[in-house]
Amino acid sequence: MLKVFYTFRDINNSTLKYEASNDFTAVMNDSPMGDVLGEIAVYDKILAEAKLMCYDVIGTAQIRRHLVLPSFTKSNAIVVDPNKIYHTWFWTNGTNAELWRRCHPQAAGLFEAACQVIVNKWPEYKNAVETVFGTNLLFPHNMWVMSRDKFERYSQWLMFVLGSLNLPPEPSKVGSLLAERLFTIWVMQNFALKDQVWVPAKAYDKVTGKELVGFNGVAD
Repeated sequence: MLKVFYTFRDINNSTLKYEASNDFTAVMNDSPMGDVLGEIAVYDKILAEAKLMCYDVIGTAQIRRHLVLPSFTKSNAIVVDPNKIYHTWFWTNGTNAELWRRCHPQAAGLFEAACQVIVNKWPEYKNAVETVFGTNLLFPHNMWVMSRDKFERYSQWLMFVLGSLNLPPEPSKVGSLLAERLFTIWVMQNFALKDQVWVPAKAYDKVTGKELVGFNGVAD
């Protein structure tokens, strides 16, 4: 069974901006690291809930973004393969390294530092790190669908990398921003192309809920 989780920090802004299945579950981001890590600060809560409720396949969404997953026409049931990983994609303007330094000057060296942590700990990641760092393909939004055991392995890997860094207070949710790049690296290292399902994503206005014009949820 697929269970999709989305997180929020402001109790007055906790409702999805789009229609969603009853399988979507809200998770309060009350972590003291929420302002630094963003939605990934509650990965431990999501994993604990998934284990408690015996969810085999889980996914993530945002209050105003979601993946557009394949479904059966008649039943409208979401169909996923637990052996694959589902995510969206985006081509950045310039390499991922250049975009990071340009958009986040307060933490300009952080992405490179994270890559160094990965290569030092797991030398087999070198090609995946160099590919993501030096090209313009990104799997954005920290939105995905995967089996629970794969998510547990990813979460442990991600938190080791982030825990090895000195994360600055600015930009806001810097851990979440960095995690998009780290997720891309992890997927490239651990999944062959045949085991990745690239799906579209949609984004909605924060206030009105109106669908925004953009590419795979990258709308503003």
